[in-house]
Amino acid sequence: MKPILRQWLPLACVITVLFAALYVIPQQLLRQSYNWPQIDAVNEASSQLRAGQSEQSVLSQHVMNAPIDRTGSLFVMLYDENGQPTEGSGRLDGNLPAIPYGVLLSSNVAPTVKNITWAPRADVRIAASIQKINLNNATRYVVAGRNLAQPEQLVGYLLLLVAISWLVSLCGSLGVVSLLVAKRRLYHL
Repeated sequence: MKPILRQWLPLACVITVLFAALYVIPQQLLRQSYNWPQIDAVNEASSQLRAGQSEQSVLSQHVMNAPIDRTGSLFVMLYDENGQPTEGSGRLDGNLPAIPYGVLLSSNVAPTVKNITWAPRADVRIAASIQKINLNNATRYVVAGRNLAQPEQLVGYLLLLVAISWLVSLCGSLGVVSLLVAKRRLYHL
């Protein structure tokens, strides 16, 4: 192996690990922070429903009825014990979107919230928070969500910036190592 590569490869590995961390950490922070409005909405709606407010009254605070595949606005949905949507402030293809029943069954009882990434259609990804509640001796599920298109665009931009910085750092470090090896060769002549 050439002396330049032998000197540079360990440095390139360290640079790669550092830039991977520089991508993964903010990406995860961004994605996890996107859950907070849904968590708040689920907790609030669950609390109001358990306090006796009607579904319509609770959902009127989250009036959207906009297509969830084209907006990042918060929506709240209510599902019955069989996983069927009963009320909601978001629509997909004009209907209340159905979440997989197994996801609802695996959700947690209030006040604990389960956060998932839900794909109701192949081209739609939703950051959703789910909470199971007991209303009048029946299990209900409260789901709040937002479309992930905007944060995924930010993550794409973050990846581009980190990739460019990584390549510049690799090229720069290769240049520095090459100069040091060349200088060492000249010194030993």
